Amino acid sequence: MTEECLLHPTRNPGFGKAAQETLLKRKLGVEKIIWLGKGISPDPITNGHVDGLCVFVAAGTVLLQTTEDRNDENYAITRDAKRRLRGERDAKGRSLEIIELPLQDDVLHINLYICNGGVIVPTADDPRQDDAPMAILREIFPDRQVVGVTGSVIAGGGGGVHCITQQVPA
Repeated sequence: MTEECLLHPTRNPGFGKAAQETLLKRKLGVEKIIWLGKGISPDPITNGHVDGLCVFVAAGTVLLQTTEDRNDENYAITRDAKRRLRGERDAKGRSLEIIELPLQDDVLHINLYICNGGVIVPTADDPRQDDAPMAILREIFPDRQVVGVTGSVIAGGGGGVHCITQQVPA
């Protein structure tokens, strides 16, 4: 989770971290919540959703969107997330393996969907932006077909591949 998103005053007024953790654990059946600070910026719609920053790709393994550009406002955000993740353990007590995915200008490749036999990834349709992240994803998921889809159409509606594939619990 990101503090920016879940603790935003318009999203969950009156619910602090402890109350949110209790509710999420009960409703989702999870044992542990890992809090990150902020999500990737700019994010005018979702207040820093974690799905633009970080995703578990296997037990004890997280994929983290990062940038090495110190002039990018996301440099501090991704460094803080990496520092926090290094200090965490998963619900089974394992240290987390962190795999970095380079942040690009026009698309968040990390806003992907992992499905049976495949991984659907938003792309910029620009080899300069897509080739390196897609190669990393193919290495992480050798037993799945990694398929890129144009991210700009979905992003125009305010989200990404991960955003449009999530279910709403009854």
